[in-house]
Amino acid sequence: MSITSKQPINQSPPWKKCSVCQDSSSVFKSPRDFSQHLRDFHCSKEGGSY
Repeated sequence: MSITSKQPINQSPPWKKCSVCQDSSSVFKSPRDFSQHLRDFHCSKEGGSY
């Protein structure tokens, strides 16, 4: 049996919670939700692009 994941079994994926936000109650359902959160709250937008 081959294990391809390098992440410990008892640890959640890194995209589940934002380590920057103080509010640790927000849990993301997918990597896409997490990336949208990063764009909305942690990126600066200048001239129409991030």
